[in-house]
Amino acid sequence: MRLDFDQFDKAYNEDIEARHRWKEEKLAQQKQRQRIQGYLLYGMITLLAFAVVASIINGYVHMNRIKYGNAQLQAEIESLQAEIDVLETQLKEKTNAMGIRDYAQRELGMIPSEQAQHRHVQLERTFTLKRNTESAIVMEGHESFPAQGQ
Repeated sequence: MRLDFDQFDKAYNEDIEARHRWKEEKLAQQKQRQRIQGYLLYGMITLLAFAVVASIINGYVHMNRIKYGNAQLQAEIESLQAEIDVLETQLKEKTNAMGIRDYAQRELGMIPSEQAQHRHVQLERTFTLKRNTESAIVMEGHESFPAQGQ
């Protein structure tokens, strides 16, 4: 049996070429995988950045809603404070002596003291003690007459 080195070289070279192609394919697959991983990494970073920006914007929106609510409450507080001031003024007007007199004359029909009829009343009491008793007789009487100058 004679050795055929041409066939051996041919088989060896084919084997080397197959290995070389296999390495190139493996290297191409690895580069493709790295490229895909790079795209995924950039996509994840972009998605994370978008989520952070969206979260910041949502925080500002929420903060503005709170500020708007506070402004509404402050306006309501100011209007209620103005109403309290008006009611306190009305209460002071109604509780002072002149305010009570004016209200009584206007609403209740009180006659002013200058226009009222003045009468003087004189009360008399007489006491009489009974003998040998502890009781007394009390008699009361009164007289009513117009005041002088009327």
